[in-house]
Amino acid sequence: MYTLTKAQEFNSKCYLGEGLFADKNNLFWVDIEKKSIFCNGKVLHKNLPFIPTVVFDYQEPNLTLGTDIGIMEFSIKTSKYKFISESLKHKNILYRSNDGGIFQDKTLLGFMHKYSPDIDPGYILCFSKNSVAKIDNEIKIPNGFIPIDNRSILINDSHSGKIWKFTVSEDGFSKKLWHDCGKNFSPDGGCMVENHIFICMWGSSSIFVFDLEANKICDLSLEVEFPTNCKFIKNKKLIAVTSANFRENMNNNNRNGNSFIFKLSKL
Repeated sequence: MYTLTKAQEFNSKCYLGEGLFADKNNLFWVDIEKKSIFCNGKVLHKNLPFIPTVVFDYQEPNLTLGTDIGIMEFSIKTSKYKFISESLKHKNILYRSNDGGIFQDKTLLGFMHKYSPDIDPGYILCFSKNSVAKIDNEIKIPNGFIPIDNRSILINDSHSGKIWKFTVSEDGFSKKLWHDCGKNFSPDGGCMVENHIFICMWGSSSIFVFDLEANKICDLSLEVEFPTNCKFIKNKKLIAVTSANFRENMNNNNRNGNSFIFKLSKL
């Protein structure tokens, strides 16, 4: 139903490229392992004193970041930052933040266990104006955070292969299984394109495309083994993709860890 044509490749060589944010002029992402921030393929900052894991927004010159110590406003010009959430420093020594997303007037940020994510479950925090609430403590590796309507957001568990639909009401969040990809697949980050859901499949060199009824309609092949996130650039009909390159795989595929822009076409 869709095809990808590579328009640009960034030789970013990220160990763990993630947290992608796209607007009409810029692509921002992070390398979690290197504590680095990228913009349009160039390293803006590296070896930061915190672990950046997701870029939520950009209002020049400030990025809104999800990090292991909380949500912050970070100046790309001065490297100064201030918390716009409660500081989480020293509160989650065994956990680090992972992916997250903006939903309604809330900011969601997932956390995973640093040392045994296959065993110990992670959790998801919901930050609103005056409060922080834990909305899940079962998903082991939370990823995706794709709003699909005014009341619902998809959150992937990269460990179990399950995609969960979280729905908010006056009573808080509830969740139900949206799609089970199976234990052989690891759904990572993704986005909504028109009425379809695009999800990068870690370790599978592909993006799976679903309709809103959770039916898989096609998969798009990629040149990298570990795609991590994708974002739709609507005004240009482009899709950006980040990827990871583990140290032990550095010599196997020199494209792993790079980021890409593809022209997205319908068949």
